[in-house]
Amino acid sequence: MTSYGMKKLERGHAGEYGIRQMDQIILAALTIEAAALNNLSPEIRLEAAKEIIYGQSFQLDWPYEKAGKPAFGRLGLQHKIINYEPITGEMAHDDEISLNTQCGSQWDGFMHYADQKIRSYYNGLQHTDDVALRPEAHGVHYWCKQGIVGRGVLLDWPRWLEATGQAPISPITSHSITVQDLQSIAAYQGLEFHFGDILIIRTGFIAWFEAATAPDKAEVFAKISFSGVQQGEETERWLWDTGFSAVAGDAAILRQKVALCSTSGFFHMRGYRSVSYGTWNH
Repeated sequence: MTSYGMKKLERGHAGEYGIRQMDQIILAALTIEAAALNNLSPEIRLEAAKEIIYGQSFQLDWPYEKAGKPAFGRLGLQHKIINYEPITGEMAHDDEISLNTQCGSQWDGFMHYADQKIRSYYNGLQHTDDVALRPEAHGVHYWCKQGIVGRGVLLDWPRWLEATGQAPISPITSHSITVQDLQSIAAYQGLEFHFGDILIIRTGFIAWFEAATAPDKAEVFAKISFSGVQQGEETERWLWDTGFSAVAGDAAILRQKVALCSTSGFFHMRGYRSVSYGTWNH
């Protein structure tokens, strides 16, 4: 094993210089700011690629305009198209876009939400630290160096409930999906987790939301009531020990939620957590 936790690449036809150069590239991509995304080594990606059967790709992001009026008074998508013909006489357009990144599909950055008990973000960064240092300290540009590319695994909670004869559970009832539930879903699906997997959890929220009336949507956002992954140390340890690189889901909030700041912030950028997570994905 190398000092950065990966097996040495086979030399093959690359030669000693080529391997040293590749090692330097890999080391440059590994940063503490990338956190658990460092699990996505070249070897992990190569293993993931072996499972490709059809070669088709799918867009998982949910369009920003679908969410309508976001919760917490956040700014929704504002899209302005500028027609240059009356301005310059030229046939051309520009686009101006304003939005709060929480109003649709997104990956939460490590500066989004602190551990409210210790008032600290990931890796010990304090809320009172110099604002100018924050983007550089925990910006998602570190994640972009190598991207989020790996083996995605889906746990379909509502389908599992139906297939196993259990009563359906609404995704807006603040129900807790436990570690045991997640393990049972994986067993039912015949899914074996691999180190570095990108975990995706479906609660059925998007399907409910797209069929709901405007008043129902407004009521849900006012109550902030969502079913999701159970909050607590057991879940946190399981996610870490299983070796997930990132976790995403189809709900507005990945974790079970009943009220704003009802906990220390577990699973909502807990101060020392290092597993990235995304929401509002199909």
